[in-house]
Amino acid sequence: MHFSLINLFVKELQVFHRSPETGYFCGIPIKKYRELTLALGRADIINLSRVLLADPDWPLKAMTGREDEIRHCCACNQACLANSFFGKPCECIINPEVGRETVCYHTAPAAVIKNILVVGGGPAGCEVAVRLGQRGHRVTLWEKNSRIGGQISLACRPSAKYEFAGLIPYYENMLRKAGVRVICGKEAAAGDIVRSGADCVVLALGSMPRRVPVRGNLRGITVCTAAEILGEEVIPGRNVIVMGGGSVGCETAEYLAREGSLSPEQYFFLSYHGVEPPERLEAMLRSSDRTVSIAEITDRMGSNFPAGTAWPLMAELKRLGVRKYLCAEIEEASDGYAVIRTRGSDGAEVMHRIPCDCIVQAVGSIPQDSLARKLKQELAGTGTELYVIGDCSVKAGTIRNATVQALEIACRI
Repeated sequence: MHFSLINLFVKELQVFHRSPETGYFCGIPIKKYRELTLALGRADIINLSRVLLADPDWPLKAMTGREDEIRHCCACNQACLANSFFGKPCECIINPEVGRETVCYHTAPAAVIKNILVVGGGPAGCEVAVRLGQRGHRVTLWEKNSRIGGQISLACRPSAKYEFAGLIPYYENMLRKAGVRVICGKEAAAGDIVRSGADCVVLALGSMPRRVPVRGNLRGITVCTAAEILGEEVIPGRNVIVMGGGSVGCETAEYLAREGSLSPEQYFFLSYHGVEPPERLEAMLRSSDRTVSIAEITDRMGSNFPAGTAWPLMAELKRLGVRKYLCAEIEEASDGYAVIRTRGSDGAEVMHRIPCDCIVQAVGSIPQDSLARKLKQELAGTGTELYVIGDCSVKAGTIRNATVQALEIACRI
């Protein structure tokens, strides 16, 4: 099969496939799938483009058997393609050096070796720990969960972002090779940090989902956050309203609607065995057993997506029949129904009463900065350096912001 055709085939499969966190594509590990493409003669050449932004040494690492050190492209388009639309320098959300090649970073071995404690194993914490370890510092990383990754484990749940899952094993490998001591299941308290005796403390605690009150008695209705949905802490029923039509809200809505649609395995089984006629399968692909609605308070859906990256997801929302309400607020939610208030084209208020068993809030994040404020007081005068990076620094940002901050701090210490 011609390379362009197999590439198109892969993209078409991704339209209705929700890949699990484990990095599988249609039941086959991603890495093996790529190798099988070559082994079976379905492609004669490998083209590397954005891949070399994420890791310029990709070919060298592959050739020398260091595949576990490759920083794989997430195919997000958020800082490379999106920037090109506005004539901005090309960047990469997972490689902070891209677009900053003229900045002189101090990456040589540290003149003074320090004992450094990094608190938080998300992208910011892992990136700074790896780079500090590579410079020769003695680094320990505390992570409260059973595995590093932070919000990467949630970010990779929507179907279009499954490749983010590869960042977790990448950081696990690089932390080990950089000599970083990783302690998972460790909830950091100010007293523990002070008693650690570290010469330098880097806080990368991330953020937590913002919650807002919902009016009504809420009988028969579950209220949760997008993080709880993506983390599979809550499994809603058939009628769901997502509060917030930003990137997180839209991705969560697509995730929920796709759960009620056909999976690739189901499609193959039904098609192969002739259980349903082709036109029925086509209709099933373009529908969902779950009714999902998005209530966005502004007049634009997906306004915080980087330019040029929202259209595939918007097409998916349309395919799966996700309802969109703009200039909308939930007036009240009671007894298995919710009332959404919108404004018509003439400015008049319009009320929509729709079935609802779950309200998912995707209304922003709050930096976890309380520990940083406490430590600034307790470490004052002790000589211990304190740095705060990532989402817990000023306001919740992007992976790109987190990795750039990590690079700058690691080169400064």
